[in-house]
Amino acid sequence: MLADILLIVVALIALLIASISDIKTKEVPDFVSFGLIAVALAIRLLYSLIFSEWSYFLYGLLGFGAMFAFGSLIYYTKQWGGGDAKLLMGLGAAFATTPFYLETSNIPFLIHMLTNLFIVGAVFGLISAFVLYLKNREATNKEFKKILIKAKNKIFIFLIVLLLMLIISIFLQGIYKIATIVLIGSIFIYLLLFFFIKAIEKIGMFKMIPVNKLTEGDWVAENIKIKNKLIYSKKSLGIEKYQIDQLKKAKIKKVLVKEGMAFVPSIAVGVILTLMIGNIWIWLV
Repeated sequence: MLADILLIVVALIALLIASISDIKTKEVPDFVSFGLIAVALAIRLLYSLIFSEWSYFLYGLLGFGAMFAFGSLIYYTKQWGGGDAKLLMGLGAAFATTPFYLETSNIPFLIHMLTNLFIVGAVFGLISAFVLYLKNREATNKEFKKILIKAKNKIFIFLIVLLLMLIISIFLQGIYKIATIVLIGSIFIYLLLFFFIKAIEKIGMFKMIPVNKLTEGDWVAENIKIKNKLIYSKKSLGIEKYQIDQLKKAKIKKVLVKEGMAFVPSIAVGVILTLMIGNIWIWLV
C-alpha cells in the first residue's frame, strides 16, 4: 500500500533528523515531531478521502491520542524528555495500523513497537551506563559505596525479605522452587543495579554549566533562590525562558544540570526492528 510506504519513509526521515540532533545537542527540534504528526495525519486523511476508508484516518487519530497519553505520562514522571515524548506521538500517528507487508495480529502494532522500544532502550541504557562508568570509574565506585551506606537500613530490610523467601523455597518443589530462587536472584541483582545506576547518574550525568548555555526545558537539579525568593524548583519539569532571564539578570554564573542521554537513536533502532521483524520479544522466546 502506497500510504503505508509513505508513512514509513516520512517516519524514518524524521527519526534520522531527530537522532542526529539528539546526539549533537541532546535536543529534538519541535519542527521534526510536529512535522511528523502533521504529515502522518495528512497522508492518512488523503488516503481516506480517495478511497472512502475513514478508519485509516481514525486509527491515526487514535494512535496519536494513545501516544499523547503515554508520552505525557513518561514526560511528567521525568522518564523521558519532552522532545522524545513528542516524537512518540508522531510515531503513534504514523504506525497506528500494521504496515501492509507484516502479518496482522490481535495485538495493536503500536504495542509491538513499544515493546521493542523498551527492550532496545534497556540495552542502550545499560551500555551507556557502562560507558559512563568506565569514564568515571574511581569516582563512581566511591559514590556507590556512599549510596550503599546511606541506604543500609532499606537494604537490610530487603535482605531479610529475600532470606525469608529463600527459607520458603526450601519447602517448595519442582518449578515453584526454581521460580522462587530465580526471583530472589533477580531482585538481588536489580537492587544492586539500581544503586549502581544511581551512582553512575550522579557522577556522570550531573554537570555545572554556564547560565548562558541553558536552554528552555533543561533539567536544573537544584533549587535556585534570588534574594531568598525561590524562582526555580528542582521538582519542575524543566527551566523556562523567563527563569533563565532572571538568572542572567541576577548574574548567576553556573547551575547544576542533569544531562539526559541521547535516547532517540535507540527509538530509531526499535522502530526499524519492528518494521523488519515485528515483535523482538516473540523472537526471543
